[in-house]
Amino acid sequence: MENKATSAIARATLNEWLTELTGYLVSKLGHSQPIDDLAQEAGLRLYRGLASGKVYGDPKAYLFQVARNLAVDVVRENLPYSMGLDVQQMVVCEDSQQAEEPALIVDGEPVWLCDLVEWLPEALAKLSLNHRRAIELHYVEGRSCQEMANTIGVSVDAAKVRLCRGRRALEKVLSQRVSRQRSAELAGVARGVS
Repeated sequence: MENKATSAIARATLNEWLTELTGYLVSKLGHSQPIDDLAQEAGLRLYRGLASGKVYGDPKAYLFQVARNLAVDVVRENLPYSMGLDVQQMVVCEDSQQAEEPALIVDGEPVWLCDLVEWLPEALAKLSLNHRRAIELHYVEGRSCQEMANTIGVSVDAAKVRLCRGRRALEKVLSQRVSRQRSAELAGVARGVS
């Protein structure tokens, strides 16, 4: 009898956590992602672990961590560079793009989204491991500075410094890429005129 009562309490608690978890995932991913599937998968992994005899210090924290990791996987599936996919096949640059806003401005030059997506994997690879990790944690995985600090084992201030330096380093690499692109375009124009 006690086992059934304990089981009912555990199910009610898990359902309550899954409701909280669904709200958390919606706040992180929006409604366009498979929120219910992620929450159920995280709950299933917790349940299987408990059923196999694993003991979690904080099962709710484990549930949320698993869900966050699953959400990161969903986000990564939508980012061509994190999956090592051929960016050229995924991004189409159209002539009409010139009328749109550039993705960013580097050294006064517009950088269009298709160029940025093409250059980003190479640019990130040129960063130091600390800077690249900070950029990926914050911008790709959507982690706060506090979460970054916990993940990489530094203070929040140190995480903010790494992120700031990482952004500066990334901007420098992109600036060099823009300069090379501009030089190549000018050389092509000069050859065409000669």
